[in-house]
Amino acid sequence: MEYPAKGNKAQHQLNDQEALKYYEQAIKIKPRNVEALSQASIMCANIGNRSTNNPTREKYYKTALTYAQLALKLAPKNADANFALAVYYGGKVYTVTYPKSRIALSAQIKKYAERTLQYQPNHFEAMTILGMWHYERATLTYAEQKIVAFLGGLPDGSLKEAKQYLRKSNTIAPNNITTHLALGKICKEEGKKKQCIIYWTKALKMKAQYQDNLAKKQNIKKTTSQYLIS
Repeated sequence: MEYPAKGNKAQHQLNDQEALKYYEQAIKIKPRNVEALSQASIMCANIGNRSTNNPTREKYYKTALTYAQLALKLAPKNADANFALAVYYGGKVYTVTYPKSRIALSAQIKKYAERTLQYQPNHFEAMTILGMWHYERATLTYAEQKIVAFLGGLPDGSLKEAKQYLRKSNTIAPNNITTHLALGKICKEEGKKKQCIIYWTKALKMKAQYQDNLAKKQNIKKTTSQYLIS
């Protein structure tokens, strides 16, 4: 089994560190391996996102950006290379507090998720990211919207578009925990408590396919409990 395949297997065994090791071994053998570069970037972004140590987090995010940018330079129209940048910016945006920086990072999430779909129209994970982007954009408070407008603005977002992306993603990959979490959030925002609980209950019954799914399931469990008693 080649190193990228070993990395993919480690991902599904919920071990991002092990997966990263295999992808980096693949890169050492073939530095222009776009698949390995893209996946290594995603692993670094995921590991960095989970880190509670700021220097460690920044180290992984820096490496994630390096790998993704190199993959994109080698293959600008490669869906996975573009998706790696969407994942990077999707995590990085939560590490900054300065509003102008957050707005710039948010715009990059949308840009690279859309490019992913341009080159691979059925990339369900990019659809989920775009659905989540529209949800976050549509649910900004009035004060947040004023700040966004003052600092240069962002493309419009809507719950309608969020649902369209997420439902299409769910049709392609019906066992994706992240998609169900996001669909539940939209139902909660719309006051559809019953449907929200249905999505989240389904997510809790799903098998974790990636390491990040474990934390998401814990988040769903906690949020569901709070929502039921509200």
